[in-house]
Amino acid sequence: MRQSNPGNIKEVLDSHVALGRIAQWIEANGYQIVGPYREIGVELFGSAPFDDLTVEVHMPIERMSLLSDFLFAIRE
Repeated sequence: MRQSNPGNIKEVLDSHVALGRIAQWIEANGYQIVGPYREIGVELFGSAPFDDLTVEVHMPIERMSLLSDFLFAIRE
């Protein structure tokens, strides 16, 4: 996920959409989020602060239980 200008509302909304897609992928593949996530902003060498920022997202996940797997399989 990239966010070039923290003041640009479209890019802020895009980042929230990206987090939603990550959460959908996690659930669709039989995992669940088990704690708070964190975002780490990394400035690229030679750029002004926040001009070209890469954001790394960490989410603790674990495989869903067998019952969850069964219910997930039924939904498909």
